[in-house]
Amino acid sequence: MSIKTFIFSQPDKPIVKEKKEIDQTYKKFRFEIIASVFISYAVFYLTRKNFSAAMPAMLTETSLTAEDFAIMSSIFYILYGAMKFVGGMLVDKINPKAMTGPVLIGVGIVNILFGFSDSVAAFYVLYSLNAILQGTSFPPMAK
Repeated sequence: MSIKTFIFSQPDKPIVKEKKEIDQTYKKFRFEIIASVFISYAVFYLTRKNFSAAMPAMLTETSLTAEDFAIMSSIFYILYGAMKFVGGMLVDKINPKAMTGPVLIGVGIVNILFGFSDSVAAFYVLYSLNAILQGTSFPPMAK
């Protein structure tokens, strides 16, 4: 399989297998697919909601104010919603398997960088980038 065929979605191939062979293949991959989607979505959910859990401590330990949190949360959910739409269009062109992994890694990196940040501007940029990545996380799993 070339990189191009892995990244970009290919047209569906006609099914030429017998029903018994299809059932065996489905049984084989069913658990793997459900487990990978469940774990991926759980990680995305935890990295999306960790900011709300850390907010009270961040108010006392950083230079962020309650207004900053309100603005950042508003920006987050606007970008998150917009990227769900864009992510749906992207997943029509890009193989879902090739999209989920890099987005998951990107979200992890952004969350780690968020922990090392100390300026308000960095918090805004990283939280916005997190929203963009988070918004593109669900469409490949749904497909």
